[in-house]
Amino acid sequence: MKVRNGIFLLAGLILFFSLGALAAAKGFLDFTYDSKGKRDPFVPLVGGELSAVAPETFAGEFRLEGIILDPREGSLAIINGKVVREGDTLVGYRVDKIKKSSVLMSKEEEVFTLSLTSKK
Repeated sequence: MKVRNGIFLLAGLILFFSLGALAAAKGFLDFTYDSKGKRDPFVPLVGGELSAVAPETFAGEFRLEGIILDPREGSLAIINGKVVREGDTLVGYRVDKIKKSSVLMSKEEEVFTLSLTSKK
């Protein structure tokens, strides 16, 4: 008899919590956000189709962070966190030459050299 009562109790609890969870889920699906006059964080700030417009970059805004010299496979440079090789373009500037401690870059008539700086 105790086992039978236990089974009925367990079945009742399962049914109770299942119906409660189902009701909660239905209520959750019907939920609408009330912004209370503030900006809704779920609505994108930019409407319509998203597109990125890169701001004009000047040579002085580049930071040479590292150089890996490899004459066989091609040398690499890390500029503003991006890994580039000779011939690559970074925000319209072409990486012309990677040297031991500098990188030569150009854009149209503008030519400049980025140098590694030591931290002191």
